[in-house]
Amino acid sequence: MVVLVIVLVRSRADLLFAPVSQFISDAVAAGILLWWVARQGIRLPITFDWTAVRPLVTRAVPLVGSALLGLLIYNSDLILLRFLRDRESVGLYAVAYTLVSFIVNIGAAYFLTLLPGLTRTSDELDDHREVYHTASAHVFAVGLPIAVGGALLSVQIIDTVFGSAYSESAPALRILVWAIPVSLLRDVPVMALLARGREDKIFRLTALAASLSIVLNLLLIPPFGLAGAAVATVVTETARMVVAVVAVREYGIPVTILSRFWKATAAAAVMATLLIVIAPETLWIAVLTGVAGYVATLALLGGISLRPGGLPSLTV
Repeated sequence: MVVLVIVLVRSRADLLFAPVSQFISDAVAAGILLWWVARQGIRLPITFDWTAVRPLVTRAVPLVGSALLGLLIYNSDLILLRFLRDRESVGLYAVAYTLVSFIVNIGAAYFLTLLPGLTRTSDELDDHREVYHTASAHVFAVGLPIAVGGALLSVQIIDTVFGSAYSESAPALRILVWAIPVSLLRDVPVMALLARGREDKIFRLTALAASLSIVLNLLLIPPFGLAGAAVATVVTETARMVVAVVAVREYGIPVTILSRFWKATAAAAVMATLLIVIAPETLWIAVLTGVAGYVATLALLGGISLRPGGLPSLTV
């Protein structure tokens, strides 16, 4: 898809090629997967077995509903900005939101790998808790420095990626980046609920969050514009996280202790200090400075372990 977009999309007149590129790339990926499955000797005959489908549909309905409500949460600010402000505000906000949603979507891929581990250990409470708390500490250790760096470098990020014409997006990005660690932390208990077959709870908490998102946007966008929409998003995601964390407590999963987060917090503080004191003018130098400071500090605090012949691993 990247190759097709770079080759085909050159101006606004070529926008149609963007969804076409996505369709082609998805079709190619599906074809490759089907070919690989066939190579393994697995036959996939087309049949219809309602007894097999029915329980899957029953479980899928609240998940599909949650996904649709999630889309409402992610898009309500853009829609309401158009009605309560103007098209320019929508474009500026979309620029900031694109960078945040890209990182959150990468996190979604991680949680697909976390779900099997939570499912396998759901009957062994001690192991289940360990997987849960370790995942929470890991996503915090990744999400926090992104938020800190994104907030401090928001102007440089917007100017470098999109150009100075979109510099008014920087204040919104400075707020929106804090939705990254919150969203990542939220998805850990959501996956724990999914591992226990509680799609109904996921739907209810997402419905509450969607309602909150609309109310906050209606209250905050008229007086504060882009900043109001950004605050509404962060507050909504924080509420979703809190409700999800509370929801898993009835299954014997307590709130992750704060000591699992102190190493990442200290390393992020050192990173922020470096960026403020050195103040690199070039984005790439600033990013390298921040990453180096964060990783080095985390390693010194014992948050990264080096194994002979293996890759470094987080030990937060």
